Amino acid sequence: MNILKKILIAIALIASTGVAQATVISGKLNNVGYDVLSFQLSGSTTVDFQNTVGIFDAAFGLFNSAGALLIYADDSVVGTTPSTRPHLTQTLAAGKYSLLITSCCAAIDDDWTYLSTDGVNAGIFYKSTSATLTSVTAALSAFPQLGGAAYQFTATNVVFGTAAAAVPEPGTLALFGISVAAFGLTRRKSRAPGPIRL
Repeated sequence: MNILKKILIAIALIASTGVAQATVISGKLNNVGYDVLSFQLSGSTTVDFQNTVGIFDAAFGLFNSAGALLIYADDSVVGTTPSTRPHLTQTLAAGKYSLLITSCCAAIDDDWTYLSTDGVNAGIFYKSTSATLTSVTAALSAFPQLGGAAYQFTATNVVFGTAAAAVPEPGTLALFGISVAAFGLTRRKSRAPGPIRL
């Protein structure tokens, strides 16, 4: 195998270590119809949550460490087909966050602003300047629904209950791989035997 192929294989292996993996999260809603999972990020990270099975018209609410609603995801659009399974993608700074899992619509208030995208995915999203985790869970508790229902979703770049490290950019990893390969080439050349002198 020539040296160029070795370098390309090394770069591909190093770059593939930075590919984000989705984790499947399963659970059950509490007796009034919601669950809250907390996570912490150690650096700026793009997180992704996608409902897969379980609750029929699920919804996600993403809250910061102060409990303020960042965005609420109701339905999504896959291609041109509407789906009742929310898909939420956000780039978040380092800090603590909470993800609310519930069913559609009971928590949505009149002062919430409708959005057709979360910046990445198309669908039905909401923002609010006044909604908090406390106010939303109180609204859900006032109108219980789907208590004990099972849910399942994928979470990318998030480890619930612990700090998740920021995932390095693929370009950074590729640059690192090229540097390692160049270092290996210079070491190999320096070890090559010189002309024999008598």
